[in-house]
Amino acid sequence: MIQYDFEHSPFDTVGLSQFMQGLHDGGPTPSGHPTPTVITTVPSNCMTPEEVLYNAWQIRHVLSTGAQGILHTHARRADAVATFVAASRYVFQKIGRDKGIPEGLRGGGDRNGPLQYGI
Repeated sequence: MIQYDFEHSPFDTVGLSQFMQGLHDGGPTPSGHPTPTVITTVPSNCMTPEEVLYNAWQIRHVLSTGAQGILHTHARRADAVATFVAASRYVFQKIGRDKGIPEGLRGGGDRNGPLQYGI
């Protein structure tokens, strides 16, 4: 697993896209995955549902590069975490909805980044 830090570093999703492309160009991992797992952080703390919603664009931009996940480093409240999960999921994702996982807030229009990396 690779952690790509935006909490303490400049928020450069162009650089992350290039990094993801480089991983893909390097060929599959020994286990056969297109890239190693890449988990990022985001600059915003996302400690309240409102803060998550105001900064959801950061979540969308990071995940649109093909990164596989985001580490929520300042989780304090369950409602903020639920909003963070919703901001990370596509609206058409249904798995877990019957168990209380919130509906996704991401649109499904442009998934070129993840698709070009086979994700």
